[in-house]
Amino acid sequence: MNRSVLIAIGLTVFVLAWLLSGTGKEDAPQDSETGSEHSPNEVTNSDDENLFKVTIRALNAEAVADIITLQGDIEPARNITVKAETHGRISATHVNSGSRVQKGQRMLNIAVADRQARLEQAEAELKLKEAELQAANQLKAKKLISGNQLEQAVANVAAAKAAVKQIKVEINYTTIRAAFTGIANYRHVELGDYVAAGDPLIDLIDDQHIKIVARIPQQHISKLKIGQHVSAELLDGQSIQGQLSYISSQADPATRTFTVKAIAEPVEELRLGQSARVRLKLGEILAHKVSSSALSLAANGDIFVNAVSANGTVVRHSAEIIKNDSDGVWLSGLPGQLDLIVVGQAFVTEGQAVEATYEGEQHKANKNEQSDTNTANASDNEGEA
Repeated sequence: MNRSVLIAIGLTVFVLAWLLSGTGKEDAPQDSETGSEHSPNEVTNSDDENLFKVTIRALNAEAVADIITLQGDIEPARNITVKAETHGRISATHVNSGSRVQKGQRMLNIAVADRQARLEQAEAELKLKEAELQAANQLKAKKLISGNQLEQAVANVAAAKAAVKQIKVEINYTTIRAAFTGIANYRHVELGDYVAAGDPLIDLIDDQHIKIVARIPQQHISKLKIGQHVSAELLDGQSIQGQLSYISSQADPATRTFTVKAIAEPVEELRLGQSARVRLKLGEILAHKVSSSALSLAANGDIFVNAVSANGTVVRHSAEIIKNDSDGVWLSGLPGQLDLIVVGQAFVTEGQAVEATYEGEQHKANKNEQSDTNTANASDNEGEA
């Protein structure tokens, strides 16, 4: 037989014999030096040493104000466009765009034209009809005219009075006055312009009363009630206070938000129409204040934090940010008592067993370890001396 074949057979037999020689040994682990087997408790302790170590902080929920922040606007309480109620040429302008006006102040005049002449004619007709009525009453007393003729004279007087009143009202329409105190924001006409009934003349806004307007999501609408305090902060830092006066009964079909309005206290020299950050207090809610570094983002976009349960495993809690502070964020939706992971939270998964140490204990342990190290170093130095 070939020599190489014999060598291969011999090696195979040797390997098989070596493998079979270990099948009869016990599987219990032995110490490398003494050969003794490890006890079950020692194996458990070894597993504990392999657990991922985290630092936790014990938190208790606190009652904080539930405040919702919205994007809103500062608007005048009243904003109207004064329109012409009769036709004619603008004969006088008494205010300019941006002028402040008082209630009842004259702002524009439309030419009276022939209205005064028509008024005098109507008044003369009225006197004539009244004289005819007086004569008809005398004739009726003598039974020289019928009752229908007397009624006709009465009707003629009434028609003449109506004609006089109509012309007087039309003449009154030629003077345009402010309906309330405010600002003539924009004048649409100039001296000499011809206007017809219904044409815009002046935009008048009431800056003595302002309102805060915002749109609130539908999940918060049930927490609102008339009279609630509302605050608004302008981009320049100016603050405006008010009370909720209106809540719309129907949501916007496009955004599913409800319009809310608050009557605010007047502010001097305030430019209306500005954007503002609107805050409404919805009540109180239990929340935890945590560092923003403790927050994690789920795949679906939800915010969550990792904590340690009573059995030493990692548990994930979804949360909602209700407000931000300079030193942390307030979260709602968490249990009243929580062992929050503050160190190592990004390296654990839900259900994982961990070795947790409270934040204060970890600091104390590190301090004691440092103290022991310093003591040992001091002893060594004394021995060398």
